[in-house]
Amino acid sequence: MIYKKHLDSSMRIVGILLMVIGIPFLGWFGYVELYFLNEVESDFEEQRVKSEQNIRRKIQETKYKFDTMKANVKKGKKYKKTIKNLDAQLNDLIIGLKLNYKNQEEARKELLSTSIVTIRNENFTVESGIMGVLLIIIGGLVVGATFIVGKDIIVAKEELAETNNNDEPSIEEDLNTPKLIEAKLLKANLNDANLSESDLSGTNLVGVNLSNVNFSGANLSGTNLSKVDLTGSNLTKADLTGAKLVDANLTGADLTEADLSRANLSGANLSGTNLTKANLTGVNLRNSYLEDNLMT
Repeated sequence: MIYKKHLDSSMRIVGILLMVIGIPFLGWFGYVELYFLNEVESDFEEQRVKSEQNIRRKIQETKYKFDTMKANVKKGKKYKKTIKNLDAQLNDLIIGLKLNYKNQEEARKELLSTSIVTIRNENFTVESGIMGVLLIIIGGLVVGATFIVGKDIIVAKEELAETNNNDEPSIEEDLNTPKLIEAKLLKANLNDANLSESDLSGTNLVGVNLSNVNFSGANLSGTNLSKVDLTGSNLTKADLTGAKLVDANLTGADLTEADLSRANLSGANLSGTNLTKANLTGVNLRNSYLEDNLMT
């Protein structure tokens, strides 16, 4: 857990550093694109306005000169033909001036476009912008990931804890599983529990209260039941092969058709125990109490 916290902290620092490094790149891109290139475009626009004003002034001056010439011609003979020629010349001059202005504008636009490309290439504007954006995005994702992962882990732990609480089996449900965990049974009170057909082979049940428990058909082979209280328990057809029942209390227990072969019942209290058709081959009954038990 401590390592995980350190890892999250380190990743967060890396993410923040990436964003900090990305800011100058993005700032340089913004400076060149929004300020420097804007200044260049403003200079070209100023030149265009001056050129336009200049061409208009020249056209007006030319018209004025030709108007003056036409006014003087009207005083002489055959002035109509002369005026017609002057109008034709004026029209040609105006067309020439406008064409020259158009060519200048196209050249100016091409120069502006070339200048912008050159400035961007020399200052790595596009590359800086892309680098800045990528660094900030990656840094943000890294920082965000640490919080998202941390939150997911917390949520997962809460869901796991809730699931564990909700899925915590009752004693009776737990006892019906094929193989019980021995640690859960130590010091437990399983009075009146239903353990029929359960598999408790080789389990240590010392100290467990098993009075009136239903062990019918259960597998208790090799189980340690020493000093266990089995008063009134139902052990019919139970497999107790090699089980250790030293000093166990089996008062009133039903062991009908139970397999007790090689079981150790020394010192056990078998008072009132039903041993009808029980397999007692090799059983150790030394010092056991057999009063009023039924053996058929």
